Amino acid sequence: MNRRVVLVIGGVLLIALAGIVAKVFHVPGSKHGELVILYEVPMVCGEASDIGCGSRSKPVLIELKNLDNVKEAWLNRAGTMIAVVGGSTVTDGRELAASVKPIFRKNEVPAVYVEQKDQRDNLMVDFRSAGKWYEGTDVDKLSMEEAGRIAERVAGDAAKAGLINEKETRAIKSDVESYFKKALLNIRTCSESDSTGARCQADVYDIFRGRIGKERADKVRQMFEAGQSSDTDKD
Repeated sequence: MNRRVVLVIGGVLLIALAGIVAKVFHVPGSKHGELVILYEVPMVCGEASDIGCGSRSKPVLIELKNLDNVKEAWLNRAGTMIAVVGGSTVTDGRELAASVKPIFRKNEVPAVYVEQKDQRDNLMVDFRSAGKWYEGTDVDKLSMEEAGRIAERVAGDAAKAGLINEKETRAIKSDVESYFKKALLNIRTCSESDSTGARCQADVYDIFRGRIGKERADKVRQMFEAGQSSDTDKD
């Protein structure tokens, strides 16, 4: 199938570790003087470059939230920033940073601290705003959106190629969307996120085969494989 589908499941398949530096930022206007650390992260959805990858980010956010001195862990909608909020007893930013750093390393996420004050100030303007930031398992909402984007792409490309008719397009789109909604939500670790691409490709092929038969499903698969090869050549 199309390489874009693989990227959606894996989020980031190959990423090199980068130095992780953290400092403390006091949220402007916070009544409780809470501490927030902001990081740049590569958590963009492979299928839709304007949203974050819920399946890739959720395990990281859950692990961060489970730390004793972390109150909240958030991903912005774009999938480019993670905000970590220290617990009420956290007074030392170095202690919070030391706890966070191993989580990023374990999950092979190159996270870079946002150091410029202007950038931090801009990010904090809409922090916690609904639809702009997602805490912990709330990133499942992004996964639901991903599922729709994948289904639209897969069924749409096959339709444009003249391999399925309008009725078949609607049915396959619905089947693929339902499948990915379940598949993406079932991912619990980053290793699962990175290893499910091949299985999902096979399952999507089975959806096509069930709707249009093996002969045409094979043609659809060949079309996507050709597209994947073309994308690889460009890289």
